[in-house]
Formats: sequence, structure tokens, C-alpha cells
Amino acid sequence: MLPDEHQARKRAKPDLEWLAALPGGRLLTIGSGSRPSRTRGALVDRASRAVTPVDAAPLYAALTRELSELNLEGAAIAGAHLRLLQRGNGPSGVNAVVDLALAGVLEALAAGRALGPELLERVTRVEVGSLAGGERLDFTDCSPLPDGRLVFTCAAEAGASTYDDGPCAGAAVGILSAEARVSALWPVTVSAGPLPKLEGVHVGPDGRALLLVADGDQRGRPAPLYACDLP
Repeated sequence: MLPDEHQARKRAKPDLEWLAALPGGRLLTIGSGSRPSRTRGALVDRASRAVTPVDAAPLYAALTRELSELNLEGAAIAGAHLRLLQRGNGPSGVNAVVDLALAGVLEALAAGRALGPELLERVTRVEVGSLAGGERLDFTDCSPLPDGRLVFTCAAEAGASTYDDGPCAGAAVGILSAEARVSALWPVTVSAGPLPKLEGVHVGPDGRALLLVADGDQRGRPAPLYACDLP
């Protein structure tokens, strides 16, 4: 059980920030890597409801040599890769795309092995964009399109920490090309209420309908769910 007190709970939680749909109806979720305690996760079989622990510590150790402020917050299959999105809300402000060999990931999971550095194919730094007021946007999640592109969410959060939450100046939805470039970006507006810090996205079967989840960073308040279509 996690503690009730906010800071104690924050220190103890596994911080399962990314979730990827794998072949065979399985889901892979692992922590952000922003702390040594956030390098583990689980493989979930939706049919049998079996849950298998997954260790990504060896892979994350290699990634910290490429990205000193590791904070992985999105993942999806893109062609032959499992593509992870690095959220650049640390002091260096580096957003990046991390490509893992999908076949190797599936093999390691089938064998019950930890995810290791041999799976890493490339790390591509990405300039996500900014809001009209100049606030920098950082990746927060992604969902795959059938052609190998990804729909992603991003947010402009005040502060420079991968651990502490800050006020949100706004968010956007974008398209990441197969070559790991931002090819479209749409700032998000809502009819009423505060600007949402979008941290989750799912693309429907038609490739256009989106479900978006925001994080208000308040434990006692449900996270809002939004629906829209890609332009």
C-alpha cells in the first residue's frame, strides 16, 4: 500500500508513466526513470489478466548516459521500433525520441529477461515547439497511427524538474513523423475551466478520434477526460 501523505506517496509510487500496446493483446508499462525506484513495471495480458514484473533498470542506466534527466512519459510501436518519448521538463530541457528494437523487446519479455542496453537503437533529440506566449512544450504521451506516425501530447509546465509538479501554461496535440520530426502541432483550448495539462492520449480505430486525459496534480479530484478529432 502507498502512504496517504502526498510527499511520502510521491516518493514511494512506481510512477508508471508510459503504456504501450503490444502484439497479442498485451500492455507494457514501466516507470519514467526519473528516480532509481522508477525503473520497473509490468507486462499485462488483457485476456488472462496475468501480470508479469518487468525490469528496465539496465536499459535505463544506459539511457542516463544519453539523457541525464531521464523522464520517459510516452511509448508506442512505430514500425520495427518501440518508440519512447523523453519529456524535457528538466533543467536541460531536452525532449527526445528513444527507439528500441521491437523484436528484441518482445524476445526479452518472452524469456523473462530484463530490458537491457542492447535494445537501444538510437536517441533523437527533438524540438517540440512552444505556445503563443513562448512557453516551451515538452512531450507527455503518444499513441500510434497506422502509417508509423504517432499522435503526441505535450504540455508547458512551469519549473525545471522531472520530479516536482508546476503550474501548467497550456498544452498541445501534435504529429510525430516516422523520422522523429514534429510535422504538426495544435494548441489545445477548452470552453471553460483551467488549461489542462494533457498527459495521456489514445487514437481510436478510425485514426482520427482522440481521447485525451489531463492531470490536475490533485489526488482528490478526478482527472478530466476530453474527446476531439484530429484536424
